[in-house]
This record gives sequence, structure tokens and C-alpha cells, in this order.
Amino acid sequence: MAGSFCSTSIKGNSPTNRVTKNSKHRVVIPVFAILKSFYYTLSTTILNSHWGLLASNKTVMPAQKAKKKTVTKKKSAKRKKETSLYKDQLRVPPHDTEAEASVLGALMIDKNAITKVADILKPEDFYRDNHSEIFATMLELYQDQEPLDILSLSSRLKERKILKEVGGRGYLTELVNRVPSVSNITAYARIVRKKATLRNLIGAAAEIIEMGYEETRPLDEILDKAERKLFNVGQRSIKQDFSPINQLLESAFVRIDEMHKDANKFRGVPTG
Repeated sequence: MAGSFCSTSIKGNSPTNRVTKNSKHRVVIPVFAILKSFYYTLSTTILNSHWGLLASNKTVMPAQKAKKKTVTKKKSAKRKKETSLYKDQLRVPPHDTEAEASVLGALMIDKNAITKVADILKPEDFYRDNHSEIFATMLELYQDQEPLDILSLSSRLKERKILKEVGGRGYLTELVNRVPSVSNITAYARIVRKKATLRNLIGAAAEIIEMGYEETRPLDEILDKAERKLFNVGQRSIKQDFSPINQLLESAFVRIDEMHKDANKFRGVPTG
């Protein structure tokens, strides 16, 4: 029979080997060929759909890549901005510890150097706390007309129970040895004052920023307060020749005593 396969020995009646009983010869229906054809058709369909998806992805991928690239750039810019703000918050305030140490060391070397910086610096102008305490103690010794040397200074610091906190007598000796030139103490004091002014300006600016968020307060009140804060910072930077009241009173008492001793001495300013 044309198109038929003859089997010489087929046993059993399995589904894959069905035999026709009406024919003279045992003929096997090609089930395997049918399955093979079905498998080939299914594979071709799957491959065609797969290549179709790949072709469509080729057109979609560039747009997706461009969109992803844009998002990445935005995230990178945001991250840089956040990093910049974080660095600004971690910035160290302006200061010069070497200039502070030079001022303190020069004051312990030259007994008259205090008169050159008394009207320029205040204890709060020093950035380091131990330097501020040392300078405040020096001013006390000067007002008490005590010598400004290591022995007197360390003794007064010990009385105030802050000698160990400022570094001990060894640190006072180190300050003396770190002075480049005693004659330049005024220049060192101006450096310290400049750094202190910049720190005060930063503090005032921070307070003004906080005031800007107080939307319920009157605008005129906020502006007036902001101007006062900036004015106070600038006022300290202007050099003003003030003298302690005790010095003025002492000189006045001396003049009164001289006038009392010499009744013929004229008052006022001599004209020649």
C-alpha cells in the first residue's frame, strides 16, 4: 500500500503502534511523524514570536535608555547638591590658632604688650576655649597690676581651678616658644579679631535665615532686627580707642592731688 509502513514484528496494542485489522498486511499509522510535525510547527511559532519581540525591543530600547540616562543625571545632580549642603554644614568656622598662640605667648614675654591689644581683643574673640580662658586671666592680672609671666599666670589659673583644663604649665611654656616675633603682636591680634568677626557674621547670618522663616511676624520687625544684628557685627570691627575707667579715674585723682598741693597751678591746657 502506497504511503504505508510495513511492520515485520509489532507486538501489543499501544497507542503509538495501532494496527489495522482489515488489511492484509499490518500497517502502522505514523503517529511519530504527526508528533514531529506538530513539534516543528510549535517551535516555529515560538521562534517567530520571540524574534518579533526582539525586533520591537530594538525600537523601544533607545527611548528607555535615554529616559534612564535622564533619571540618572537628575539623581546625580541631586546627590551632588545634598553633598554640597552637607559639606557646608561641616565647614570649620574661620580661625587661626597660630595667631592666637602668638598673641598669648607675646603677652607673657613683653609686659607692656597688653596695652597694644587690650582695645582690640576680648576673651570671646579666641576660637579655642583654653586660649579664651588664658586671655581672660591675663586681663585680670593686668587689672590687678600683677606681672604677666608664666609663674603668675599659672598661679592665677590654678586658683581658678582651670590650669589643667587649659593645658597646664607645660602648654604655657609652649605658647612662649611658639612666638615668631614679639614686635608683631598687634598684627597677630588683628588676625584673631578678623577671624572672630567672620564667625560673628556667620552666626548673625544664621539667625537672620531663621528669622526669614517666621512668616507670622511683621516684616518691618524682622528687617529691623536683622539690620541691628549686622550693625552689631560691623560695630565691633571699627577700631575705637577706649580706656578702662580705672585708668581714667587714676589719672584724674593724680591731677586733683597735684592741684591741691600747688594752689598757684593753673587749670586747663597750657598755651605757651
